[in-house]
Amino acid sequence: VKTVNPLFQSKFLFFVRHPEGQELKFEAFDDGTRKSLGTLTLPLNQLIKEPQMEYYQQTFMLTWGVHQCPMVLTVRLRGFEAAGKKPDIVKENAFSGEILIPHKS
Repeated sequence: VKTVNPLFQSKFLFFVRHPEGQELKFEAFDDGTRKSLGTLTLPLNQLIKEPQMEYYQQTFMLTWGVHQCPMVLTVRLRGFEAAGKKPDIVKENAFSGEILIPHKS
């Protein structure tokens, strides 16, 4: 089905060590021409500061594309405590080298 508003409900889960200063990068392509529609870079520092450390169905504009293209995303960060660590040392929205942060959809 051809449409100017495609819907991709893809979920990705991965681990990030030391999320501060890192970025999540997206690039969308036109399926027919294989040309880039644009890119989006989300600094994880900004996501960490959000309530619940997530963007829920938020619209972002792609950059560097031929046209202005919006992308609607739900992005979540979740923290995990390293094995053998006590829960009381983990502070809300604070991450150390022993914390793994997955993007969970």
